[in-house]
Amino acid sequence: MSNHKMGGIEILFDGASGIYIPQRFAEECTGEGWRGVTDEDRAILAAGPDHEHYWDAWSDVIDNAEFHSTDGAIYSLHQDDDVFICCRDRMTVEEQVSFFDGEYDPPEGTEVFRVLEHFAEFIEYGDASGLSDIEARAIDAWLERYPPARYVVSVESALAEDFDECDICGMRGRLTGVLVVDMGHAK
Repeated sequence: MSNHKMGGIEILFDGASGIYIPQRFAEECTGEGWRGVTDEDRAILAAGPDHEHYWDAWSDVIDNAEFHSTDGAIYSLHQDDDVFICCRDRMTVEEQVSFFDGEYDPPEGTEVFRVLEHFAEFIEYGDASGLSDIEARAIDAWLERYPPARYVVSVESALAEDFDECDICGMRGRLTGVLVVDMGHAK
């Protein structure tokens, strides 16, 4: 595998290789960047799909293999017909939510809040016209905890939910996601 600057998601093998994907992995994904693949699993996969432990070995590889790029990024494998190599730290919120069926794993130093849509409008654009007095007080208290000088806040519609409880005020309504990144931990 090339060690060029990779994005958050790269296709490793398309599904056209079918049952031979694990064998191709054993033959093509070698080198010091690969970790978590035992010599035994690699030998089983190289033997091909007729080996009695082929699929067990492939399951171990999918669960444990990592590729460590020279620039420090760590990638794991993901199979959904095609086989992908993914680095969550390099994936956008939208890519993670789309690729991992709605799951989002925030980086260290990041918190995710589910907030009412009009709260997000205030956070993002400073538009307080949709806030009641109670809501304005709740969001002011929240902003005291997360002052803009120390935190970067972004609204992520990919983290929206249809109807649930707001993490800031407890009211129920249509929510969107807000990421709060502590600049003391930001990469």
